[in-house]
This record gives sequence, C-alpha cells and structure tokens, in this order.
Amino acid sequence: DACPVKINIPEVLAHLRAEVVEAKGRSAEALAMKAAATVLDSPRLLGAAQKAASLGGRALARRGRIGRLPGPLHGWSDSRDTPAPPAESFRTWWRKNRENE
Repeated sequence: DACPVKINIPEVLAHLRAEVVEAKGRSAEALAMKAAATVLDSPRLLGAAQKAASLGGRALARRGRIGRLPGPLHGWSDSRDTPAPPAESFRTWWRKNRENE
C-alpha cells in the first residue's frame, strides 16, 4: 500500500494472479482433473476405468506392487509405493455380497 517508488502493488498482484490462473487451465494437472471429473461423473465410465485399471495394474504389478510407472507417471511412482489395483472393484464386490441381503 505504501510503495516508495509508487508501484501499484494490488494491480500487479491481480495481474500476476490472473496469469497463474490462466496457465493452470492449460496445465497437465488441469487436464487430468477435467478427465477425472468426467469419469467420476459417469457410472459407466467409472466402471470401465476401474476394469482397465485392474487389467493394466495386474499386468504391471510384481508381488502386489507396481514398480516404476511408464511415461510421465514415473514421477509419482519414483517417490511412492504404488499398490496394484484390486482384481474386483468395490462396486462389483457390493453387488455380489450386499444387494441380495
């Protein structure tokens, strides 16, 4: 508020904040979140994604763990222990075990 060289700090901060927000809309993270929102919004797409994750996870897993993930996903698996997805989704388990009670 009291810049000795008369820089309009609130205006500069608003400009920089707008640039960050605009850049986030084009980031890989923003794209991934948009894809996740689409999949999670559709029961059919979610079921298909769970099946694909189960098949792919079992193909990549060794002793119940996924080692280094391929491509740009390796940044995640380099610093985390990634368990293999379950062979059966929760929704499938629920249908088998709870709906008939």
